[in-house]
Amino acid sequence: MSTWFERRRDRARRRRHFEEVAAWVILPLIVVIGWVVGQQVYSELEEPISAFLQNIDRER
Repeated sequence: MSTWFERRRDRARRRRHFEEVAAWVILPLIVVIGWVVGQQVYSELEEPISAFLQNIDRER
């Protein structure tokens, strides 16, 4: 039977392992999804923003 400290150490090791795997898998997914969503939003707003900026330049 393992002691309380050994069980605690094993739980901490498993938790660190899970966090590391999550960081290598989930974080890149979040970055890629953010990139794709950002491209879509930018392409939708690109024309209105440039038209707005051109109108500001014309008013000056």
